[in-house]
Amino acid sequence: MTRVLAKELGPKRIRVNAINPGSVETEARTNSASSAARRSSSHAQRSDGWDSPDNIASVAVFLAPASGWMMGETIAAGGGYS
Repeated sequence: MTRVLAKELGPKRIRVNAINPGSVETEARTNSASSAARRSSSHAQRSDGWDSPDNIASVAVFLAPASGWMMGETIAAGGGYS
């Protein structure tokens, strides 16, 4: 979808890119101890296995200056979990 939109909107000088986050901590997931336990053994950076919305936002801010040359890309931001 990102690439299709990029091709359609590119001529109008609208850049389209996407951030593909890993598992993001939400209120519902915070209350689910069993799902956190399943992911904690294979997550590279966090012992609880979940990322925070602030970390995903920081990826967007980090990429913003470079996004002028990026078009139709999907950036994986999973904190080392893949």
